[in-house]
Amino acid sequence: MFISSQSGGSHLGAFFKLQNGNKYYVKFPALPSHYNDDEGSQMKFAMLLSGPTEFFAADAAQGSGKQSSRVSMQAKAEVLVSKLYAMVGVAAATMRFVTIKGHEHDGPVGLWSRNQSYEDIPPEQMQLPGLKEGFAADAWLANWDVIGNGSPAERNMKRDPNGRAFRVDFGGCLQYRASGGDKSECGVPFGPDVVPEIDSLRQHNRLPFGDINDEDIRGGVAKIAALPDEAIRDVVLETMGQDVGTETANILIGRKNWLIKSYPPS
Repeated sequence: MFISSQSGGSHLGAFFKLQNGNKYYVKFPALPSHYNDDEGSQMKFAMLLSGPTEFFAADAAQGSGKQSSRVSMQAKAEVLVSKLYAMVGVAAATMRFVTIKGHEHDGPVGLWSRNQSYEDIPPEQMQLPGLKEGFAADAWLANWDVIGNGSPAERNMKRDPNGRAFRVDFGGCLQYRASGGDKSECGVPFGPDVVPEIDSLRQHNRLPFGDINDEDIRGGVAKIAALPDEAIRDVVLETMGQDVGTETANILIGRKNWLIKSYPPS
């Protein structure tokens, strides 16, 4: 059941409630937003359900109002990152992807996330339990926007009701940039042989990552090292599919091995 439109954002999104009372946020990347417009948002979702092929084109240009194959894959990557964070014990938004029945391959891919409680905070308040513990995973997953920019509401590191760090929004992870491009375009490809984010995340986010040391990193690497390669491969292929998933799994396993070699768990 539709509850309300989102209060902001650049994608079509809204809040829904299931019959069991659970509330979820659902968004479809690249589709035009209708924030603070309940009627317009509800109408757009109804149009999407009745004619999903009108909102998808494999080679759709950015800003066309349609979702491309690349954007669909980036949406699936956000789901994968959500699952991997959970597998290494890092508190982060639970995300899954949704498709419209009968149009899994010729309709847009959406994302749903549980309506979880958290507080928007500025970087100077982000020195929270769970922040340093998750840093190695942030680097492993190339989460360039783990802190984010702008006002506290626009930032991606939150404080949960227990006073712990909570990560949201994974559009800038793996090979993808949040803007939709590829990290290789910046000269920093997502590859298996090195994890440059170990340094770059601290350089670009001195608040709150500036004082993270090797011991903090080794603690996080220990959790990544405990993941069997096959467990990584299975979740990647399940989420991304065979074509893209095989390469992504190999890269993640390579980055895991680099972290173990560079920061051996004690």
